[in-house]
Amino acid sequence: MKFVRLFFLLSLTQPAISQNDFLNNIGNSVKDSSSSFYYPSLLNKVKNEPQELTIEDCMNLYYGQVFQKGDYSITLTIPGRMEFDQLAQSGKCKKAVTLGYEILEDNPIELTTLLHTITCMNKNKIPDTEYFLDHRFRKVLDAILSTGDGKTLETAIKLVNLDDDYILKGILGFIGGDEN
Repeated sequence: MKFVRLFFLLSLTQPAISQNDFLNNIGNSVKDSSSSFYYPSLLNKVKNEPQELTIEDCMNLYYGQVFQKGDYSITLTIPGRMEFDQLAQSGKCKKAVTLGYEILEDNPIELTTLLHTITCMNKNKIPDTEYFLDHRFRKVLDAILSTGDGKTLETAIKLVNLDDDYILKGILGFIGGDEN
């Protein structure tokens, strides 16, 4: 287990050749307007057909962020995110859900916001019949986990930002769990 964690963390700092090929393939797909994975088309699918998202769609959305400029790019500071985190952590879930929807409008696969919005919705028994956030979250996780097993540098799980590392560690039980 300690080796898996080591290689998982190494994947964030040392790109392997296969990782470059992987990202180039994603980059080509999300930039090609004739591709079914063209980034603006995928964003449209998230908004208009969220229940239809596939693992491949989410993989291209998640890793395709790296190749976007302007409105679609990964931002280090997401407007409203700090307030959202405070609301979610303090149990003000109704307000957090509302703000979560706003954040996800601009950043539809932002894992931290997805997870905390889903958690707040579940706590308040708010049905997820319009945005399919749980479906989206699971598909993004499946896409991320399909990139590797974390046992070697070559098979490391690929992430695009540090916040997602924390979410993934929590999901996989690395945070607060057994060290074995």
